[in-house]
Amino acid sequence: MFNFRTIQLKYGFPLPVLIRKVARQISFRLNKDESRKSALELDSRKSNHSNRIDYLPIAAINPIEHKIPKLVIEELFSKFIDHRFDILGSGWTSASYHAASVGMMEHRYESAFIHRPFENPTYLEEILPIAHHKRSAELYQQIKSIHPSYECIDWNRDIRSGYRFSSDKWSHDSSAEGNLEGVDVKIPWELSRMHHLPQMALFALQEAVSKEKTILEIQAQLLDFYMVCPPNIGINWSCPMDIGIRAANMLMAYNFLILLDTENNVSKDFKSIFAEMIEAHGSFLYHHLEYGDSVTSNHYLANIAGLLFISVFMEKNEQTKTWMKLAIQELNREVDKQFFDEGSNFEGSDSYHRLSTEMLVYSIALIDGLPKEIKDQIQSYQPNQRHDSPYFESNAFKTGDLIHISIREKIYRAAQFTQSILKENGEIPQIGDNDSGRFFRFSPVGSLVNRASLKRFMHLQNWSNQYKDLLFWDENHLNHSGLLSAADGLFDQSSFSKYSNLFPLEKNIVQCLSKNNLFPIAKREPMSMAIKHALHKFQYKQDKIFDSANSKSLLHNFTEIHYPTFGISIFKSDHFYLCIQYGCNNKNHRSWGHKHNDAGAIELQIDGVDILIDRGTYSYTADHKRRNEFRSTASHNTIYAGLEQNEWMPTRDGLFSLLKRTKTTVLQAERTADAYHFAVLVEYGSIKHQRTIAIYANKIHIEDQCNRPFQAHWNAFDNYSNGYGKLMRLES
Repeated sequence: MFNFRTIQLKYGFPLPVLIRKVARQISFRLNKDESRKSALELDSRKSNHSNRIDYLPIAAINPIEHKIPKLVIEELFSKFIDHRFDILGSGWTSASYHAASVGMMEHRYESAFIHRPFENPTYLEEILPIAHHKRSAELYQQIKSIHPSYECIDWNRDIRSGYRFSSDKWSHDSSAEGNLEGVDVKIPWELSRMHHLPQMALFALQEAVSKEKTILEIQAQLLDFYMVCPPNIGINWSCPMDIGIRAANMLMAYNFLILLDTENNVSKDFKSIFAEMIEAHGSFLYHHLEYGDSVTSNHYLANIAGLLFISVFMEKNEQTKTWMKLAIQELNREVDKQFFDEGSNFEGSDSYHRLSTEMLVYSIALIDGLPKEIKDQIQSYQPNQRHDSPYFESNAFKTGDLIHISIREKIYRAAQFTQSILKENGEIPQIGDNDSGRFFRFSPVGSLVNRASLKRFMHLQNWSNQYKDLLFWDENHLNHSGLLSAADGLFDQSSFSKYSNLFPLEKNIVQCLSKNNLFPIAKREPMSMAIKHALHKFQYKQDKIFDSANSKSLLHNFTEIHYPTFGISIFKSDHFYLCIQYGCNNKNHRSWGHKHNDAGAIELQIDGVDILIDRGTYSYTADHKRRNEFRSTASHNTIYAGLEQNEWMPTRDGLFSLLKRTKTTVLQAERTADAYHFAVLVEYGSIKHQRTIAIYANKIHIEDQCNRPFQAHWNAFDNYSNGYGKLMRLES
């Protein structure tokens, strides 16, 4: 039974769009039994390999110059070789079938294979549908012939909680298992995105680790995944977004693998199987696009970016040219749909902004580097097959360029948005959800910490006692400098050169993809404001002063940057950084899947020291209580007056929806002789809250007024999350 009102409240869809969505759901339900039967009884993996990879965009790369510290490379490489991964707060945990888990808080699941050695392929008969046994056994023998000592990875397990998702179910059925307490489907999805494989290859290209081990390991892991994760089976084929990201990372790893293979040790059989695997990813994506008539998201961008990479790498035929045509057409459309004119992303999260912008930068670079004959073919190509949703446009490239100049300009502004919001240390303020999602993770960004430092990591309190290594690699998910380095490889503009000097690898890879086709663009100055409205006077009032101990003025080299559609203003100088959030002001964006109740919230840094920070996200579905706690009004540096700014439904669906009711108005933005003044009015329910900020030479004065009694929250929490799955003690 469909509840129209509930769906409308959740998504804010117009009635015609809602009717179409319901019709598709009915069609899916009518056909799902047939789809399930087909997936379980027919193995779509082919043994007669007819596909091939015929284009490698990166012909040469010289990571020796990129100077990733050798100690970092050795530390990470040893973990990947041992099949130990730190996935979304899991700690460096083994992903083998027989490994124990530390659990998600109080939830812990035992592996059914905890005592089982893997000396033959008979275990495949226990975990896969009958129809898939034969082909998987063949792949097992292929692995053993390449890498005899290889121990298989359990790609279907949440290595943190220990829960193993069924690998003998139709993918759509498998996803329902993620409703269990403490189980996080994002962990097997994240591992299966394969971010570590391009990294391993790049480490070997830097000649800091064994090329021979790397060549064997990459082949074995790719075959291993295909062996136990056939198309349409299991949790790793349930989310097209992750399939798109995985395909792009597999292809980049393959490109680097071929560069490593100077003695031609990679067999033709492996190359054929890999091409088969990639073709399966492309076919799945093409038929399972996460497209919506009115709303698309980062998921859909990942679909079409993955489809683009697949179609570019693979042999050009009717199928792959159709995929490429659709992917490029949709990339052009989605930039305009998902990014505001100011450059910010409609998701209401700067972490999702990075993810989406990364996908665009690398995709555009890949398109720019295509040989002219392929560009010409795609320009004129008319697909023979019809795609129902979205439709092919007959004049998609009428301007004569596969990527319109206005799209390139908007991507530049998107990169500039990230640059504008960065603190001096390269970290972002956490605005909205942070799931630590990336398209590529080429450069390791983080630090090696000692065992004593692990006491801050509350999410590892049960795990750290078992950890024997002297050092722990802690990824910094808040440093977004790598995106700006990549953007520096795309645009003929020096705006981002500071970041490519810090992380040269990303720029180098983009330049390799694009064949150094830099796009000339004029630098845009960040938006300023000049507003002076009358301020309100409400009955209840509190103020807070933050002093500067530095003798130099806070206003020295002062800059104001405003993104009013996204709903954020940044003020910074040589000695401070302040970010205030006041919510997305796009009228068509009715429901926020990744926003938090943070209108009026502030992040503040003075002389490089964090004074006020955002609490972050921590978890999605694995811990419903904490999910809602971390995005609540009381978890942000604003005020709480007895109501949530925006409500959510008290169900699992409510975890990814805020029912918008908050209205914000900037009342003041002006520079005077001795200070800068900013004021915003936040209204929701019966509550009216006015927050004013005055920045002086030696202090920052924040005043709150409200029409109801309230509490002002200034880091009113003892823990926070600086990356998905991470829970840190707040240091005073």
